[in-house]
Parts: sequence; C-alpha cells; structure tokens
Amino acid sequence: MARSLKKGPYVDAKLLKKIEGKKPLATEVIKTWARRSQIAPEMVGFKFGVHNGKTHIDVLVSEDMVGHRLGEFSPTKKFIRHGGKMQKEQEAKAKEGEIAAAQAAKAATDAAGAKKAAAKEYMSTSTASLKNYRQAPRKVRLVADLVRGKSAVRALALLEMLPKRASEPMAKLIKSAIANAKDASATELYISKIAVNGGVVLKRSMPRARGRAFQILKRTSHVTLELDKKAPKKEKAPAETK
Repeated sequence: MARSLKKGPYVDAKLLKKIEGKKPLATEVIKTWARRSQIAPEMVGFKFGVHNGKTHIDVLVSEDMVGHRLGEFSPTKKFIRHGGKMQKEQEAKAKEGEIAAAQAAKAATDAAGAKKAAAKEYMSTSTASLKNYRQAPRKVRLVADLVRGKSAVRALALLEMLPKRASEPMAKLIKSAIANAKDASATELYISKIAVNGGVVLKRSMPRARGRAFQILKRTSHVTLELDKKAPKKEKAPAETK
C-alpha cells in the first residue's frame, strides 16, 4: 500500500540529524540501512553508504536524485550476463578472439622454439638422477652449489677432495651422466643444471619420559643432473692496422 499524501514524503529522521550543520565536502561517507528513505534537497552533495543486504554501496546525491529513494541507487542483484541471442553473439565473438590470440601465441612460440633449436644444434645434453638418497636436501644442496656451472672434470676433482658425505654419490651421478653422453667426452661437458628436491620422509620416534615419544624425521633427497656440451669459442677478428 502506498504512503498517504497527507503524511508527505518519508525521510529518515536519523539521516537528517547526521547531516545537520555539516558541509558536504568535509563530511565522510554516511552509512545507512534506510533504503526506503526518500532523498531530500538537504542531502544534495552528501555521500551515503546505502546497504544492499550484503555491503554498503557509496551513493553521491545530486539534484536529479531528489524525490527518489536511496534503495534505487543501491541494487541488491549483481548483473552476471545477458540472455538469449545477444549473449550467444557475445560468446561467439569472445571465442573467436580467444582462438585468434591462441593461434598468434602458438605461432610466436613455434618461431621461438625453432630459433632456439637452431642455436643449440651444436649442443648435446645428457641427464642422470638419484632417487631417495638418505640425506636431507639442505645438506645435499651445499655440495650441489659447489659444482653447478663447472666442467665435469673439474667437478669430479673438487668432489674427490671435499670432506662431505654427499660428495661420493654426487661424483657417481656425474660419472653416470658422462656415460650417458654418447657423442661427447668428459672434457667437453659441463654441469648446466642440478636440482635437489625433497624425497620420501621416514618417520621414527625417540622414547621420552612419562611414556611419551618424540618424532624424528629422516629426510631423503632426489637429485637431478644435466650436462651440456660447451659452446665453441668465437674467434676474435684481427684488429685493422692503419
């Protein structure tokens, strides 16, 4: 049932009290739940946070909004999509754009891959891996960081004199990768990649007082090694003499 004309427009008294004696520019957002309150001329210039059932939506009151209700400018439903023929046309256009972008990206990737393959024609790669080595990855990485980027021969020489427990299995791993490289000798290879990741964690326990037991974690490591053939050195052009 509509409001009686004798009563006049409904304006929330609490809102009028909040804006009384204040200037619009110097006032912050005034939060309100009075969605059915009509906008009075005194509210022009003020910003209200009108609740829509979930959040407060900022509404800046202008002269054209006088006489309307605050709830009209704080929608309770969120627009998701169109329906019918319009939505189908939009989806078709979006799909065509995605296909075109995917084709362009694939062409760029293929071109970059071909260029990279042409640049690495002279290189040879061999890999070797060590699974579930019974030592924590934190300790194995100390040895891996020493040999990363070094030639295979120099890495073996370093590991032979290194007083670390992981040096022996690391040397065996490098020798295995050298054996896997069929078209290159040990002097031509260097360690391009070496990664140490965590493996299976074995759980043990230590008896403690009052029938308790403390957990002991025995960690293992997965080591992956990759050897590449050294790129040939470029000969410097002789300097021109005047």
